Amino acid sequence: MVDFTERLNRYKKKSLTNFSVATGIAHHENTTGVDERIIIFTRYPEPGKAKTRFITALGNEGAAALQRSMTEDTVNKVLQLRNYRQLSIEIRYEGGNKHLMKNWLGPDLSYRRQGSSDLGKRMSRSFKKSFQSGIKRVVIVGADIPDLTNNVLQTSFDVLSCNDAVLGPAKDGGYYLIGFVDKSFLPEAFEEIEWGTKTVFKITLNLLEKAGRKVYRLPRWNDIDTIDDLIDLFQRNKNKDFMSSKTITFILKNSYIFLKQQIKDKSGYRV
Repeated sequence: MVDFTERLNRYKKKSLTNFSVATGIAHHENTTGVDERIIIFTRYPEPGKAKTRFITALGNEGAAALQRSMTEDTVNKVLQLRNYRQLSIEIRYEGGNKHLMKNWLGPDLSYRRQGSSDLGKRMSRSFKKSFQSGIKRVVIVGADIPDLTNNVLQTSFDVLSCNDAVLGPAKDGGYYLIGFVDKSFLPEAFEEIEWGTKTVFKITLNLLEKAGRKVYRLPRWNDIDTIDDLIDLFQRNKNKDFMSSKTITFILKNSYIFLKQQIKDKSGYRV
């Protein structure tokens, strides 16, 4: 007669086999006891290679300093989540090396290179590696949304208890956050996408919904791609806690650049 423990082990083995067949991911036992992971995509702030869109306005050193400030604000916000939930934090980086990243952001986080190929394949690979390790819910964010709130980050995990995926639309037509439950991961959502275009969010959402995935949409947020985006970041965070952030400090230290932009486009912003 088969006892309960043996039947339970058989059930687990069968469930993991079905999961691997459905998603194409070989599952390994999670030995950390943590079911959730947030992955931050960023770049080491090396002058001349970081935030290159800003080099004309800010110079090599200034663009790298902006990269440093925004990443540190994003990491600090994510670290606060650990006050509310057990969470694995992983930094997926470009440029530099693991030693430089640890010296910059601290030794207590997990660091992995993003690897080669386009953004979609790098994100897909990050999800797969996390699910293979036994993590159940994974969210990816970039480092160009430094004022994203704890409430949005908390919500992104909470909604995965009753949705297959979560997606945060950005003002420019892309998305600033994407997350999946392990059994609902869809690699096709990252294939044949024209990254950096205004249709990324719309196409991704359509792919997910056509595949039968239930998707929760987060509030629209502004990512930081231009000097005007930085001016808008400053304006919308006046009288908020984010005014003490490193990104706002950077803006104030370089206010002459933003005043030049104000004169150039007559936008009416005042920093």
